[in-house]
Amino acid sequence: MMHLLRRDITSFVSNNYVICSIIVIGIAVSYLVFTLMIGVIQYEIESAEKNTSFQTISVDTKGTLIDKNKFYVLLSSTKVDTLLLIKTSDIDPMLVGWFGPNDDRWFVMDEGRFLQHEETEMSTRSVVLSSGLYPHIDLELEVDEYMIGESPYKVVGLGILPSNDLLFIGCIPLYERYYPHEEVEAHFHDDDESDEHNVEERTRFTTRQTCMVPYMTFLEEGFSPDILRIEYAIRDEETLFALVSSLGEIFPSADIYVPELPQQAYSQATAVAVLQSTGIVIVALINIVALFAYWLIHMKRTHCIYIILGITKFKLVFLIAVEWLLIVLSGCVVYIGLFAVLRPFLEFLSLSFSFSIMYTILAILIVYCSSMFMLAPQIRKNLSIDLEVL
Repeated sequence: MMHLLRRDITSFVSNNYVICSIIVIGIAVSYLVFTLMIGVIQYEIESAEKNTSFQTISVDTKGTLIDKNKFYVLLSSTKVDTLLLIKTSDIDPMLVGWFGPNDDRWFVMDEGRFLQHEETEMSTRSVVLSSGLYPHIDLELEVDEYMIGESPYKVVGLGILPSNDLLFIGCIPLYERYYPHEEVEAHFHDDDESDEHNVEERTRFTTRQTCMVPYMTFLEEGFSPDILRIEYAIRDEETLFALVSSLGEIFPSADIYVPELPQQAYSQATAVAVLQSTGIVIVALINIVALFAYWLIHMKRTHCIYIILGITKFKLVFLIAVEWLLIVLSGCVVYIGLFAVLRPFLEFLSLSFSFSIMYTILAILIVYCSSMFMLAPQIRKNLSIDLEVL
């Protein structure tokens, strides 16, 4: 039996080298697709299970003075990731009391540094400014000061924030309530003419800039925010509505703006990605089954000859199963080499993939068993004598 198996494989490879290469390479490419798509599915499912999307709730105090102790209650009773206490003005820059880490989603630095954790937890007079507020070339960070009210603040950094409306992404209508949008018309004047228009422009520019100070400093200096921007890591609607309810109890007279829920869109996108990846895996499996079917049809004449020569059906099925297993394993070997070559490129593209001995063995078992099962009717045909093939 082993002699027949060795002779059959040697004859098939030597006489049908191109067909054999196509089958093996096709299987290898399908394995590669398996690896990439299973990696994508695994990544999407894991991301969905531990998904926490950042949601920012806005609170409009409507100018009501709020006891600073309520903000301490807010920070102690809810798991706040980032808190912005915002004081608006018609003539001065927007003053923001900052709590939490800065990961460049809120404020991108140009020079210097952002407020450190120790500073935000202490009433230190440090400030991070929009770069437009301190255009002096000879600025010396950590030394030069900026006046807020009648108090000097040490400038520790400058941020790239062309307009403070970027702090209100997701809640622009609230921003426009305090900073109405105005169309700017062109204005021409003589050099000796007093330019009230330019004064208005400078004022408009100034009020659209930002001063970031530690939230403790903001509260201890007696400032009361007009707006709160409170960022949470939220997984579901239930958590969001519970937070909104808590905020309503802490600030009963304020207007609370609930954000849209991008996690719903994220979940839909995850489901679509998983379905698409699953579809590609199925197509790859169908491709391998089609290659097996082609190989069976191509070998039908040889199998008919074996039956005429007296081979039993059991031995022929065993021969087909072993030959196909060897072809599948050959495709796996080519796949491992192909993956080793492409892996640096895949990592460079930050593509998710799943490659391990366990996954490789699992893929071989799935491919082999499913192809044998799906093509059982064709195998049965190969066990009968077809005179037309001969």
